[in-house]
Amino acid sequence: MTDLTVKDWNYEESVEKMKPKIYKLKTLTIEIYHELWTAREKLSNQGARTDLVTNVTKSWSDYCEEIGISRMTAHRWLERYDPENRMLLENKVRVSYYTGKYEWYTPQEYIDSAVNVIRNIIDKYLIV
Repeated sequence: MTDLTVKDWNYEESVEKMKPKIYKLKTLTIEIYHELWTAREKLSNQGARTDLVTNVTKSWSDYCEEIGISRMTAHRWLERYDPENRMLLENKVRVSYYTGKYEWYTPQEYIDSAVNVIRNIIDKYLIV
């Protein structure tokens, strides 16, 4: 691998080098999400509790542990995956009182409180 300095960097060369790598990364990401989704569906629908029945060999928790991620991380990732269309969904934030829709919202009382804190800091330290 060539070790270039910043002054030797070239826009066109960088674009040509990065485009196929980004494509591979996106494709690999979808493959990872789909495999996680498939594993979760298969292992979570075995019809028996793995902690009580000995003939069920592996669970979703076992799978996550063996591939090196926590169940919570896997579930968080899979919230962004649409298996029907095999694509990632937009990154959206849910508010604490769930309305059934994804939305961005900061209650006015929090905004007002933050503004007051900033004003107090300005008044205290920047006496004009």
